[in-house]
Amino acid sequence: MNPDAQSASVFSLPADLQLGFDVGRQIDDPSRWMVLGPEARVLLSTQYAIGNLKLETYARYNYAYDLEGDEQELIENESLDYQLNELYLQKSINAVTLNVGLIKLAWGVGDLVSILDVISPRDNREFLSAKPKDQRMGQFIVGVDYWLESIENSSISFLLIPKARSNLTPPFGHPYSLTPMKPPRESSHEEPEGALRFKKEGDELAFGVYYASIHEREPFVRFNQANIAEPFTEFYPLKRLIGLDLTYSLSPVLLKTELVHERAKAYQAEELSTEGLLITKTRYYPSIGVMLGLDYHHDQYGSFSLEGRNWYFRKDSQIEIGIMQRTLGGIFWSKSYLREELKASVGATFLGSVHDVLAIVNLEYSPKDNWVYTCKYSYLDFKQTDEPFASMDSWDRVQFGVKYNLDMR
Repeated sequence: MNPDAQSASVFSLPADLQLGFDVGRQIDDPSRWMVLGPEARVLLSTQYAIGNLKLETYARYNYAYDLEGDEQELIENESLDYQLNELYLQKSINAVTLNVGLIKLAWGVGDLVSILDVISPRDNREFLSAKPKDQRMGQFIVGVDYWLESIENSSISFLLIPKARSNLTPPFGHPYSLTPMKPPRESSHEEPEGALRFKKEGDELAFGVYYASIHEREPFVRFNQANIAEPFTEFYPLKRLIGLDLTYSLSPVLLKTELVHERAKAYQAEELSTEGLLITKTRYYPSIGVMLGLDYHHDQYGSFSLEGRNWYFRKDSQIEIGIMQRTLGGIFWSKSYLREELKASVGATFLGSVHDVLAIVNLEYSPKDNWVYTCKYSYLDFKQTDEPFASMDSWDRVQFGVKYNLDMR
């Protein structure tokens, strides 16, 4: 055997290793460093006799908290960040596919403001991302996909989530934290969750039907007026939904929609207490959610996505529910230049109206296969939205990064 070939077989892995360094600074008032440090990410996919193994994990160190003199607890807990997002085994036997492990899962057809994408939790510390797919995290799932022989290109999927994972939010004391005081340890929802999906694919028309009994991934607040030591706790309301998604291709346009019904959807509502104080309570209303969108691709002008969603419900006239819980819109454009070496994209999310917007401009330059240089500018204008989100108006940020992709196969 050739010695070089033997050496390669010993050290090769069916994985991609990404090494990077990012520098990000908040440029509004107050101006401060937000990101400063290295990152390593591993993506692995390999086949064994028992099935396909897939892994996604990363570790990053952020020196910005030290540099800005943040609280010691924040420095100790947040400077070194490690996440295992996916680690699962996939096994197919005839028409059945079994998936077991930490899995990221996308529901629905919306890319920007989906109302069906409720299974996977999100890392909301990364809310300055162009698309929600960049925020998804894995959780332990037992999933079974059964491909139907009687209906062409159709499948039924069953999901069991023994213990769901909640969203990650910026901790108390973080520059991006919206929590006015330090909350207690997050409540856990020990009850298992279940979900069912029927999917029918087609060249022009495709649709899916969904049912889920799961918990909210974002914590709700429960006030305890009689407990001064612990004035509020966090909890995760149970939600039961039925949904439908549909796409229709009119090349080069793709039309898409999502419909969801919840018999008792939870909302955080502002109410006056008996003492005359404005407090937040959780109210439940029968609700119907609608998402409409389209994708358009043009060889010369690039790819466009446009989506909008709204929740419709009846409520008591004296109860005030923030518009962010009801209405969202999104628009996204991307195009490649210089023989695919330079990729430019612009995305914007509208919170309730066109006056409250998060806009992100991103440039990605890859002059060689292994090196990637990025530049991102995030602009936030939330002057007219509800508190505490109005404080995000000063979070404009510029970020630069460099990454090296190493194929270890």
